[in-house]
Amino acid sequence: MTKAAWSLLAYGLYIGSAGAVMLVVPGVFLWLVGLPAGSEMGVRFGGVLALALGFYDVSAARSEAVAFFRWSLYPRSFAFVAFTALFALGLAPLGVFLVGVGDLASAGVTWLALRSDAISAGSDARP
Repeated sequence: MTKAAWSLLAYGLYIGSAGAVMLVVPGVFLWLVGLPAGSEMGVRFGGVLALALGFYDVSAARSEAVAFFRWSLYPRSFAFVAFTALFALGLAPLGVFLVGVGDLASAGVTWLALRSDAISAGSDARP
């Protein structure tokens, strides 16, 4: 497995695990990110989506789908921008911002891994 595949595998396991927590024990997820108790159905719905995303990421990593690795950089970076804006506007607590930081950091790791893999392969390709 390439470095980029490993990075996406790790992210897929992370997002899938978060989705499982959201689906099974939504109150724990809300507590972890500092959100007030509310519509657990909405959190469970998000958990199903996160599980699906985790499945895509793990599957792409296992099949070395480099194009998918590149595509994944944009939504993970957007998540950071969106969560930062929600936090800055006072609409979300610090925990939501920190989830965004994790998404940006994971995208950065994948981007660096893509570059490293390209250099190792002797390619000029950019991530």
